[in-house]
Amino acid sequence: MSYHNPYKLFLPQHTPSKHRVVALYSSDGWDELKAIATFDNRWDAVRLADALNELLAGTGLAPEFVMEAVHSAPGPVRAEVERIAEKISSDVESDMNLFGKVHNKYLDALYRPSICGVMRFPVRSPIFDDSGSEIDRDTAADLDEDEYYFETIITPRTAEALRTAGVVAADEIKHPDLSYGLPPALEGQKPGFYKKLAQCFENLVDDLNRGDDPEPRSMGEEIALWLMLADAEEFPDSDMEPASIRDLPESEHDYSFDELREALYQDHDFRDLLHTGKKVMGLSLDEVFKPFRNPPPRQRRRPTATRN
Repeated sequence: MSYHNPYKLFLPQHTPSKHRVVALYSSDGWDELKAIATFDNRWDAVRLADALNELLAGTGLAPEFVMEAVHSAPGPVRAEVERIAEKISSDVESDMNLFGKVHNKYLDALYRPSICGVMRFPVRSPIFDDSGSEIDRDTAADLDEDEYYFETIITPRTAEALRTAGVVAADEIKHPDLSYGLPPALEGQKPGFYKKLAQCFENLVDDLNRGDDPEPRSMGEEIALWLMLADAEEFPDSDMEPASIRDLPESEHDYSFDELREALYQDHDFRDLLHTGKKVMGLSLDEVFKPFRNPPPRQRRRPTATRN
């Protein structure tokens, strides 16, 4: 199938003072580069480039991602991006194959993960006084530390660390030749168990790619999230830190993993399975992966969040 869209790829371009989004597009049979937007912050340029690339790929949430990326941009920038997005959208359907995929060799070579979903997470946490009423930072500054508290949040950098941990874990669990360090209680299971466990990681990664809190919906997902939190905790200030972290804004609430171990769980009953040494063989697959009644199951046909 031929590729009709004149736009091939969007890339962020960084200088010490400015951050641009550059379009690679075809004009009269030649590929050309053109700057389409300039931002003060690195992450704004990366976010817009990623959103437009997702639109090129026909990703379901891409139109939302594009609008979010230019929400605070100057009017002329928004108008230019909207014009480009309209052109892309009009050509995407004709470029899709029978499986709903767009074959674009430039996108296929772009491995860097999109930050659109994780940029939906907040940078600043709401503050509440001891009565539970939300207050602003100026009001909090006049109070003693025990008279107010921050709501536990997942920040963009925390979300990216968790997302990366989940992607790595799912891939290694699905491939026996790779070595993922599962707790002893999870060793020695049949292939079907590990296939379902890998799917638990992928479900949580999909939540993060959408900008949704990774809420476990089964004991298997509780275990997967617990392992993701442990792995992500090793990333900051280490050689393992994902390169994509630097494309995201910093927050005073980054990497609040201890707080998240409480906030993201209804209880910690699953830990008995991990830490008592009892083998999962004592439970059936249906029990480990049986969906909870609350939170409700994810929608089966959700719009796609990423091309990868």
